Amino acid sequence: MTFGDFGLGVLASWLANQLGSPKPAESTEPERIMHKAELSIPINDIKSPQIRRFNSYDVFRDLEDILQFVADPIAHIVVENTPSSFYNLAALVVEDRATGIWFVFNRGRMAFQGTGGGAQQTERAVNIFKSHHIPVAPWVLDKSKLDHFESGFILWSDVKGCLIPLISAIESSEDWKWIQKRAKEALYAVERF
Repeated sequence: MTFGDFGLGVLASWLANQLGSPKPAESTEPERIMHKAELSIPINDIKSPQIRRFNSYDVFRDLEDILQFVADPIAHIVVENTPSSFYNLAALVVEDRATGIWFVFNRGRMAFQGTGGGAQQTERAVNIFKSHHIPVAPWVLDKSKLDHFESGFILWSDVKGCLIPLISAIESSEDWKWIQKRAKEALYAVERF
């Protein structure tokens, strides 16, 4: 096969593709983005790529800096109902009760299980809240919904109505009673939860 034969083969293939398949009609209507309320399936079941709507922060590096932007804060510790690692990890949301502004801190640093980094980071965060007289509310949330929220695909307003108080949540995990016990111990000194 010569170079000319190769070139003619490519040209013939391209021409056959152009003649054999009709071009899709171009739409004159702009592409429309559907709102969540218009979807007929639950937001957790959406398989298409989604767009991140906000940034999340690291509780170890960013907590004290973020608190400067919140005049009347309340801290929400949101524990996943099924473990994404060896432990049921917790995300943190700091919300301003006066303005409604909120900030999300990723899971991976905090847990009510174990004695290592996750437990120590939870204790550190609780101590920061205590020193600033910030109330803490512990919650539990479905892991898949927490995944979507932490990734920035759904908003705090979408999550808030699905939260279950951690202390009264019923979960099938053998560790759940232990998680509840540790949460009570860790948060007892904060006065309100």
